[in-house]
Amino acid sequence: MKSITSSRQVVIRILCLVFLVGVSSATFSQEVSQSVIDPHDPVFREQFKDVAFGEELALFAAADNTNNYFILDMTRFSSRFEKIWFLYRIFQEEKVVNIDSDISSSRFWFLANRKYSEKEVLDIFSELKKSTDEVSGRMTEEEKSEWMKANDKYKQEKRDEQ
Repeated sequence: MKSITSSRQVVIRILCLVFLVGVSSATFSQEVSQSVIDPHDPVFREQFKDVAFGEELALFAAADNTNNYFILDMTRFSSRFEKIWFLYRIFQEEKVVNIDSDISSSRFWFLANRKYSEKEVLDIFSELKKSTDEVSGRMTEEEKSEWMKANDKYKQEKRDEQ
């Protein structure tokens, strides 16, 4: 009889352990899902619609467990060429990801893994803006036009800004 009783106790303990692990992982899942931002969610973006950039090119907006989110002031670019060049360079940058696609928007959202500091990402934006301005000042309109023909991934939109 002792072996049946002790077997039952082992089974009950195992079931209790499985139950506790299941409840714990369900709780953890809910906590994680609540701390993940959907940067495309209109409710999330609404809270930043009136943010003032002041003298800043970009601002840190929010963070979740994985990423930091940034908003960039696209009105700082004087031409379509400058916007496309900047975004082209962002695509080459391994630390920052563009998460918007409307080139006519006055703001663009970006994300970067949290392992990169806010300052590091903002410095990347500043450096790329500076190099964009330098390239734009150096290239002729004909060179810009040729480059745009080969690199404008937003061609389906109006091309009258060039």
